[in-house]
Amino acid sequence: MLNRIFLNMLTLVVATFLSGCAQDEIVYEFPASSNNLYYCDQYRQMTATIGPNAQSAVVLYDSRNHRLPRLPATTEVYSDGTWTLLFNELGIAALEYEDVPVLTGCTTDEPKRTERSIGRKIYSGAYD
Repeated sequence: MLNRIFLNMLTLVVATFLSGCAQDEIVYEFPASSNNLYYCDQYRQMTATIGPNAQSAVVLYDSRNHRLPRLPATTEVYSDGTWTLLFNELGIAALEYEDVPVLTGCTTDEPKRTERSIGRKIYSGAYD
């Protein structure tokens, strides 16, 4: 009994697969979205996902995702009324919460570290 059920199911799967091969394959092309890590002032970070001609942005900050729709009259401002993501003409971003800047000076350029690590300072005798 189980063998017959298995064979019927297998026949159905194979028939469905073969019938799909005879039809034209539909290919959906989705525009690639930029999933960028932004380095901001005071060594803080956020991730913003924005597709080309996107109507919204998804911002990951402080372990929370915020979906921000694009404001209709602008091209580089996304806001849900509480959180706002802004870009200037140079591509530098800022994130605001209730019109108060939370992150500023955000770029995709990784900052250069100018300070040595604590371990190297201790090893070199800087903390004697």
